Amino acid sequence: MANEEQRAGEGLRLQHPRPVQSGLHQSAAAVCTDCHGEHDIAKVSKKESYVDRYKLPQTCSKCHQKIAEAYQASVHGKLLAQGNQDVPTCSDCHGEHTIQKHDDPNSRVYSGNVTRPAAHATKTRS
Repeated sequence: MANEEQRAGEGLRLQHPRPVQSGLHQSAAAVCTDCHGEHDIAKVSKKESYVDRYKLPQTCSKCHQKIAEAYQASVHGKLLAQGNQDVPTCSDCHGEHTIQKHDDPNSRVYSGNVTRPAAHATKTRS
């Protein structure tokens, strides 16, 4: 149990919850349950998980509807809908718990930080 509490505490230092800690944008800040669910949390590797790669765009769309619609209309979204597990999803480009706005120099998708083709990033994904 202490291990779970420790992990929850670590989550407070990560991206989406960061504004809650600092008191900024409290109503807009995502918390763990926004992405992972509440009483129905499942491991990422399980199909039931809200952050399973096939469900991730739908989960992200709860807050990022227009972006999710653009993704679903893209070649990546269409291939994912066809069951292609090698296509990048939201977290492959934006990260997971360290997501920053696209115009933040610390963001993985900041124009100065995007240096390798998506195909290469997909192949090197762990």
